[in-house]
Amino acid sequence: MTLTRLFAIVVAFDVLGLVVAGSGDLGHAIVSGTSANAPIPFVAVQALMVAAALRHRAAAAALTVLCLVSVISGFGDGSYAADLSAAERVVQIGIVAATAALGAVAARAATRNLTEPEISAVG
Repeated sequence: MTLTRLFAIVVAFDVLGLVVAGSGDLGHAIVSGTSANAPIPFVAVQALMVAAALRHRAAAAALTVLCLVSVISGFGDGSYAADLSAAERVVQIGIVAATAALGAVAARAATRNLTEPEISAVG
């Protein structure tokens, strides 16, 4: 699956997380996130990195780090231990799985020319 498709899945889960969380303070949920969605400013930075990663290996490496931070942050902020509804937990698992997959594909993109032998054209 491509970086853009995986990122679209991450965004879809984040939007669904906003809806499912039903937070009374939508502004806080957008800026700081909830247990069922990432903060929108963080998602915007990920979007910029996805766009850059399509052309640059260094950006793909940075995207890998961002995805890792996103997945690990749930342990630090208590999101994974939060008392969530079944719908919120399903969305949270979807976000984590899609983000982990995005990070793995970004890591592959970052190392794509390092692990493959160089092919020279004989003309």
